[in-house]
Amino acid sequence: MARGPRQPYHAAEALALEEAESLIRECREGALELAVTAVGELQREFGAICAGVLAGRPWRAPPLANILKSHAAIHTAEGVFYREICIEACERCGVRVAAVAEREMAARVAALPKLGPPWTADEKLACLAAWEALEGSKHSRCIGT
Repeated sequence: MARGPRQPYHAAEALALEEAESLIRECREGALELAVTAVGELQREFGAICAGVLAGRPWRAPPLANILKSHAAIHTAEGVFYREICIEACERCGVRVAAVAEREMAARVAALPKLGPPWTADEKLACLAAWEALEGSKHSRCIGT
């Protein structure tokens, strides 16, 4: 889901602020375009769909200059960057999106029957988020359409 660097904030870290802002904006536009295309393809293939997006804690992004000074903030910003793109792409395509709290899901994944390879923890979380979106569970917060 990336055009240009897959980790835009990491790539922007060494740039002057104006160049960093431009790079982040270009990466966002490119990633959003790719995501909208992908969601549209899923709609054509499967018809009406909904989406579940694993969400962290709400994060009020500090100014970009502050983000680029902190490696931890860079990682947080990149996670938020792609989650927001997924949500916006779904909204643009008229797909109902459920934001599912990842911390709550981790405990629920642990309670699932043991699923060995090829299932990774991330895949189990994503599967459970999709299930939550489908059932409109109390564990999810509906966003958009």
